[in-house]
Order: sequence, then structure tokens, then C-alpha cells
Amino acid sequence: MKHWILASVVTVMAASLSPARAQPLADVAPSGTILSLGLASYDEFYANDLLSDIASLDWEQAVATATQLVEYAAANDPGGDFDDFDDIFEEIGSAFDEAIVACPGLEPFFSNGLPIVGDESLLTVSMSPFSPMPAITALSRFSGDMASRASDLQAVLVGCAEAELGELPTLQEGDTTLVVLGDGSDLPLIVGSVDDLFIIGSEPETTRSVVRLATGSDEASMASSRLSQLVTENFTAGGLSLSLDLQALADIAENFGGMFASQPEEQLAVERAVAMLRTLGGVAGNVRNTEDGLLSESLVAVDPEGGDDELASILLCEDCAVSTPDLFPDWSLGVSSQYIYLP
Repeated sequence: MKHWILASVVTVMAASLSPARAQPLADVAPSGTILSLGLASYDEFYANDLLSDIASLDWEQAVATATQLVEYAAANDPGGDFDDFDDIFEEIGSAFDEAIVACPGLEPFFSNGLPIVGDESLLTVSMSPFSPMPAITALSRFSGDMASRASDLQAVLVGCAEAELGELPTLQEGDTTLVVLGDGSDLPLIVGSVDDLFIIGSEPETTRSVVRLATGSDEASMASSRLSQLVTENFTAGGLSLSLDLQALADIAENFGGMFASQPEEQLAVERAVAMLRTLGGVAGNVRNTEDGLLSESLVAVDPEGGDDELASILLCEDCAVSTPDLFPDWSLGVSSQYIYLP
């Protein structure tokens, strides 16, 4: 059972890789988000064609060729370094087979292509001030046929889980019913949808907060964070995005640091670590397609008010500068320079 639930988790999270343009997903994502990975795919974004080309490749023949190569390498490797590769290929293949045996309704989605890329998707790892356990939340918005396929996939997974486990627990948040896949012995997987927003969560209260935000609540969300606001101000929406919010991590360290710091010097170390995290702020990056080609952007969200004045002074050195890239040829695809203040 654990194997098919794991396969279901992978399948559902892949299916949730899709977003909508109405309300930014950061507005409905959980507050306290530390790590996020977003994907926005539009009709004109060439990645759609790239993914279609990848999906149309002869993967069956490719796997057979790779398997032969691994078997040959293992047979001629006295150290046995390649022995595990063969097992990995077998486990991947058997995982799909087991998933289909446990849930036959998944076969059309595997054979006809999973609804992976839609309008917009966001995967977040967040933590609550009340719990040290991280919560994983996947959000996606689909439109048109993709929305109906995602809905069908969710129904198939729920039906298979009910067939395996019996009546499933549910959570109610307003008019939205969330279904809990699992029996308590495995990682809980909570699925549901609000209009065109499909939600997958690993923590009940965090998932409930997403439903409330999606239905108009004014409580804090991922978009409330300083890092998210800087991303909105500096990046154009679209493409692949990544963010690491160190100030959200500082909040967690501050809330739970006292549990491990009983001595004055330990408390001082926690306070210094929290100040460093708040001052570092976080990092974010974005890669998207433009008329001129692939554009990559990044930012470091240093906060001079974070509490570590010396660190902020080093990171925001007003007298620091890098030289112009005079020695790089004019056909260079990219130039990166960084000033390192060694003292």
C-alpha cells in the first residue's frame, strides 16, 4: 500500500504543476513559507513545445538502451559500483506497475500524459510558529480541458484510496471539503479544490488556511512577506521561480530557539543567528523566456534593519564595486561579477 500511496503523491503533485492568472498563487500560499518553487507556463512560452517534444521521445527504447548499458558496465566492473543502478531501474518500473495494479484508473493518465503543465503552479515548504514540522503544499490552477483532467485525476485517486482504505476522513473549511488520503500510518495527503485552484497539502491547518485565502480571507499569506513583495516589484511574472525566505526561517528559530537554549551563552547564540537570518533576508531567482531569449534574474534581499548592523554593512558596502567586463569577448552569453569583501 505504501508504494502506491507514494506513487499517488508523486502523480498528484505533478498534476498540480499548473497556475492561473487571476490571483497570484503567492496570495493564497501559506504564510511562513520558507522555500518555494513556482512554474508559470503560457501558450507563447516555448517550454510547452519543449515538454511536448520530450514527451514524444521513444522512452521505452531509451530505457532499454540505458538498461543494456548499465548491465554491460556492471558485468565489467569488478568493484560492483554499478550493481545498484540496475536495481534502481527495476524499482522505477515496478513502482509504475504497482501503482496501476493498485489503481487501474491511473493507466490512462500514464499512457495519455499527465496534466503536468497548466497555467501556473507553486510548491511551498512552510512552517507554523505552533509546530516544528514543515508543511508541504502544492497549488495549481488549470483551465479548459486541463482543469477537467486534473479533476478526473483527483477523483480517481480518491476512489482508489477509498477502495483500499474504506471511507476516508474529510476536513471541512467553509463550503470546501478536503479529503485525507492515507490511514495515519503514512504521510497524510490532503486534496481538494476551490473553483479552478487545486490544492494538495501535508498539514491540515496549513491546507485549511489556503482554502480560506482562496475564498477571500485577509489573513497573512506568502505574499505578505518582504521577500515576496521584493520579487513582485523586481521580477516579471512567468517562467520558473525559486525563493528561499530566511526571515521566515528566523521566525521559526526565534519561536523554538528557547527550547534548546537554556544557558545565557546559548540564548545569545540563538539571538545572533536570528539577527543574521533577518539581515540576510533571503534569495530569489527567476528564469523565463523573452523575445530576446532566455532571461535569468536573481536578487538577495538584504535587510539593513534586520538586527545585525555589521553584517548589513559588509553586504551593502557602498564603497564596493566590480570592474567592467572589458576582457570578456563580445559574443559572451553571460557575464557575472561579484565583489567579495575579505575583511
